[in-house]
Amino acid sequence: MGGLDIRLEKLNKSINAVLEKSKRVPEDILVVLVTKQAQPEDILLAIKAGYNNIAENRVQELIRKFEWLKQVLDPQAFSCLRWHLVGHLQTNKAEKAVRYSDMIQSVDSLRLAQRINAEAQKQKKCIKILLQINITLEESKFGVLGNKAAELVEEMIRLPFIRVKGLMSIGPLSGGPAQIRACFRHMRKIFEQINFLLVEKRYEQMQILSMGMSEDYQIAIEEGSTMLRLGRAVFGG
Repeated sequence: MGGLDIRLEKLNKSINAVLEKSKRVPEDILVVLVTKQAQPEDILLAIKAGYNNIAENRVQELIRKFEWLKQVLDPQAFSCLRWHLVGHLQTNKAEKAVRYSDMIQSVDSLRLAQRINAEAQKQKKCIKILLQINITLEESKFGVLGNKAAELVEEMIRLPFIRVKGLMSIGPLSGGPAQIRACFRHMRKIFEQINFLLVEKRYEQMQILSMGMSEDYQIAIEEGSTMLRLGRAVFGG
């Protein structure tokens, strides 16, 4: 059993233990692999193990992985992959982001959403997005403030070539478990409040709460995350 197999087994046991403790089921969580530091052979092994959601922070790296995997996987296996952009997106890269992504998790302004919508219209596709929330109020992070989220979601859902599927956030860069938990709990509250408003206005509810990375995914699961973005926990390093 190689290093990746051991890490995946450990990860699965850890996730399932937290889900059981939280009275949740495995179907509640989707693991998205952040592959920026992964070895090519490990990416292929993870895909073979059933992890089909691939994420990158930068558009150019997403394109590179997309084109490489298109060459090395058989067409059926490649067609099962879903591509996520999780890093900050500049408006001038929206065209390529829309072309190569299934979901853009890092939408942090109405202006960016409008640009994505325009590019999606040109490409005759509908793109899934998440609104990124700066839940920690750290200046080094992108994202909108929580008290602006509902207003932005209501504006974005009117864009015809966008589907607002949920919210995304990054936990604190420093601080202990209590601070991480407080941020994720606040994030869950924002998520629920916006969904309540969407129901009132007869809009489709959001389904995805993307929070939790390799350092804090256990707390994120306990606080209601439905999507984990994992790199080191899977690939090491």
